Amino acid sequence: NVQALRDDPISILNLHRRLIALRRRHPALSIGTFRLMDVQGDAIVYQREWGGEIILVCLNFGNREQVISMPAQFARPSILASTYLDRAGPIVDLALRPDEGVILVPD
Repeated sequence: NVQALRDDPISILNLHRRLIALRRRHPALSIGTFRLMDVQGDAIVYQREWGGEIILVCLNFGNREQVISMPAQFARPSILASTYLDRAGPIVDLALRPDEGVILVPD
């Protein structure tokens, strides 16, 4: 029920709420240009840009971990959002877990 979803920090309801809030704070995610950066195995990496802000979206649609080669400008990005709540802070290498999505900004 809705109450159970509200109380669960990793529920699909709370994920959607976090993503909607992120989209409102970062216009690049809604009106920015789209640029496909790479497809690696079952993962897709694309960039959104608007008004000088650049955001990288990495999605793993597979059922195995997928290591992502980061573009040069994202050598040490910070995480804006992830489908898992245990990711935080800058990262060096990005190993996406199965069905994981991560939204990054350059550091």
